[in-house]
Amino acid sequence: MVHSRLLSRTRDNSASSAAHRPCIASVVVMTMCLAFPFRSLAQAIEWKRIAPAAQSRVAMAYDTHRNMAILLMSSSIQSQTWTWDGRAWALRATSGPSSTVMVYDEHRDRVVVFQGTATWEWDGNTWTQVATSGPSSRNNHGMVYDSARRVVVLFGGVSGSTYYGDTWEWDGTAWIERVVSGPSPCASPAMAYDSDRGVTTLFGGRTSGSSYSTETWEWDGATWNRRAESGPQGGSGSVMIYDPIRRLSVFLSGTGGPTIPWEWDGVTWTSRNVPGPAIAVAATYDVPRETSLVCFGYFSSASAENNLWDWDGATWRHTTGTPRPRYGGAITYEPARDRVLLFGGASYQAEHVTDFGDGWAWDGGGWLPVSATGPPARNYHAMVYDSMRAVVVLYGGLQGASGGWGYLGDTWEWDGSAWSARSVTSPPPRAFCAAAFDSRRGVFVLFGGQRFYVLNGETWEWNGSAWSQRLVNGPSPRAGAAMCFDSHRSVCVLFGGSASSYLGDTWEWDGTAWTQRQESGPSPRADAAMAYDSVRQSVFLFGGWRPNGPSAETWEWNGTEWTQHQIPGPSARELPSNPMCFDSARGRFVLFGGWTGNGQVPNETWSLQTSCIGPTIHSQPQGQRVCAGSTVTFSVVAAGTEPFAFQWRRDGEILADEPDHISGSAAPTLTILNASVSDTGSYDCVVSNACDNATAVASTLSVCEQVGDLNCDGMVSLADLAVLLSNWGRTDSPSRADGDLNADGEIGLPDLALLLAEFGAVCP
Repeated sequence: MVHSRLLSRTRDNSASSAAHRPCIASVVVMTMCLAFPFRSLAQAIEWKRIAPAAQSRVAMAYDTHRNMAILLMSSSIQSQTWTWDGRAWALRATSGPSSTVMVYDEHRDRVVVFQGTATWEWDGNTWTQVATSGPSSRNNHGMVYDSARRVVVLFGGVSGSTYYGDTWEWDGTAWIERVVSGPSPCASPAMAYDSDRGVTTLFGGRTSGSSYSTETWEWDGATWNRRAESGPQGGSGSVMIYDPIRRLSVFLSGTGGPTIPWEWDGVTWTSRNVPGPAIAVAATYDVPRETSLVCFGYFSSASAENNLWDWDGATWRHTTGTPRPRYGGAITYEPARDRVLLFGGASYQAEHVTDFGDGWAWDGGGWLPVSATGPPARNYHAMVYDSMRAVVVLYGGLQGASGGWGYLGDTWEWDGSAWSARSVTSPPPRAFCAAAFDSRRGVFVLFGGQRFYVLNGETWEWNGSAWSQRLVNGPSPRAGAAMCFDSHRSVCVLFGGSASSYLGDTWEWDGTAWTQRQESGPSPRADAAMAYDSVRQSVFLFGGWRPNGPSAETWEWNGTEWTQHQIPGPSARELPSNPMCFDSARGRFVLFGGWTGNGQVPNETWSLQTSCIGPTIHSQPQGQRVCAGSTVTFSVVAAGTEPFAFQWRRDGEILADEPDHISGSAAPTLTILNASVSDTGSYDCVVSNACDNATAVASTLSVCEQVGDLNCDGMVSLADLAVLLSNWGRTDSPSRADGDLNADGEIGLPDLALLLAEFGAVCP
């Protein structure tokens, strides 16, 4: 019934049918034993957003106190504040300001936003409006934090057709206008604070509707100085950040094409000519990981995405992202690789269907694209994880385009690194099937589906070598049913679907016969998401399309009865092809995308936490030997039920943050600035959550104070002499590691004398 409307929508291009897109569920089965012990305690069942969806307004700053990037995302509906610790996203607030510019005041440990005429501050937990007086109402201004003078510097912006060229400073209490001449009035100037030279660098900015400046200016706290007439090409959404390790400002243009980084060293602009992703939205510098952290995005309603990239001065690295909005994509959890796999799906915009053939992996912290070579693009396919052979199996689906529809009947397998087509005789082409993996018998079970307007009630099984049809009676022909495997009771559980009407029956398949279990429970529906919780030993169902529209209900089947959980969560939606699976390592379901009742296709990632699993440390801190004055970082990565609490220790004693020395003592990454011999010791981290704790392996830090040990290998040798001589004569304020041992800004005879005086010395 519903699925026949789906087929007709592209043909008649009707607005009413565009809001209706049912589909089929395929389910993953989790049966592999966990590779680590855990203690499971009572857990409140709750939905949580676990990754940001793309928004049109994005701002970033780096919190050096907590070693986390702060991401502020806002739309006309909601403001969201997220943190990124280098491993995972965490949603921290769902209210606050809306801005594309924010900075971190490291002296006061506050993130500062100026919006309209209001000034907001984030203290790590809460947004507070702290002032309403200051600059006139505007947006798209430039803003940086001047760490030497401990003020926030604001320049320019636009309100309607009025462009501003004024300079303001915020000292944490009040805004002060600096009445000076400087850059021309503009909006969206790219600004960065050069902490090495103590100046704010400004480049470009929009001076009218489509005109952009190419001027470079610097602000020293008293005067604006014009430095260069030409440079990179400006554009909307351009950003600039300062790299304190390489001592230069990095500019990323928002012109829409591949981003090419430009660098400003205080004298000249240099193009790095390393094309990156398109459209830089926001950026910050990740201090402990010593890399520029850049957020890119596309913001049409059909292709909104949010991707985070690292730029280390030489190469781009995709850190995490968000798949484009879609319905009809299938998800499964791969226990052997501890990640969730998403493949395919489709978007619908302007009366046109776009199929996706991309794969994405969720590792518990974020999404990353996987192999782009594999099955043709499709939606409404069946996909499950075969725990016997550690492969993902994909079958069939639908290809939709403006010219018509095509049904697929091919079989593919994914081994974690590549897709392979299985040249076998498959079931006749179809989509909207129900699917699950029976781990007791080692077979992929496929039921029902639809091809054009013909519904199917067949049961098929794939054993890794061949498909076989099981000639049995069972559920009536249908499409869009939900199915998963209950490994505790060794049965496939099937619910609902659509035929001449919506269905609400529950069936079980034991490998020999189908048995109808219960008529009561969730109301009749199709395209609900369903998966098996191997910790609670029960089946969970979410959403689906009912006669009166989409559902936002969450139900649990314990093998005897259905129970509805009255909890808030994702908006009402149907979930074709079952974009939900159970992550057994973390005791939670992961859900992505769907199709809402108003025709929207969200690219939200949600989790349903049902069980508490104690932390297991997947990545241990590493021992280090460094020179005095170095920056040291120790990091841990944990799996289990979030949120985690972290506590770093030295020689068994609890560490606390110290201004300008230790930060992140209660975070996944500990940073020690200007390390000294007193920091030498054994470091570990205790990670805890609501149900247990784990302690990282202790790692030793050795800090050497030998003045001439330039390469930090613990002794002063010919290798250090070679470093000094290779930088001989430099007068550009080189670092101690380059050979400037007396810190006079140049490398010469005094430095050579210091090195030779300690030649052969060994760090204890």
